[in-house]
Amino acid sequence: MHLSSHQVQSKAKVQSVRGKSPVSPRQKSSQSKAKVQSVRGKSPVSPRQKSSQSKAKVQSVRGKSPVSPRQKSSQSKAKVQSVRGKSPVSPRQKSSQSEAKVQSVRGKSPVSPRQKSSQSEAKVQSVRGKSPVATSVK
Repeated sequence: MHLSSHQVQSKAKVQSVRGKSPVSPRQKSSQSKAKVQSVRGKSPVSPRQKSSQSKAKVQSVRGKSPVSPRQKSSQSKAKVQSVRGKSPVSPRQKSSQSEAKVQSVRGKSPVSPRQKSSQSEAKVQSVRGKSPVATSVK
């Protein structure tokens, strides 16, 4: 009794080393078929589900998310704006954000007009080798 159980365990161990799970002959065929389909890039699905899943996979490869026709136009428009360096914003926010972005590219932080003169003056003084100090101390 002990010898027979040892033989069964060793057989199961050999199958697991070779990359196969120890299964019964009735389960073996269905599992191997599922493994082959996953290697080829297909999920093991029924024929009724196959067409819808393959269509969604093709759309994701082409850079499109599988969406309904009502959502498609708004999502593609937002994607094009993000590629061009613009965030998808409403028309009311668009002008203020683009103005702040242009100021940051030119080396200036987006500040209000009241703060702008004092900051640029301090930057010029630091370039000339002087620390930005008050005029009364100077």
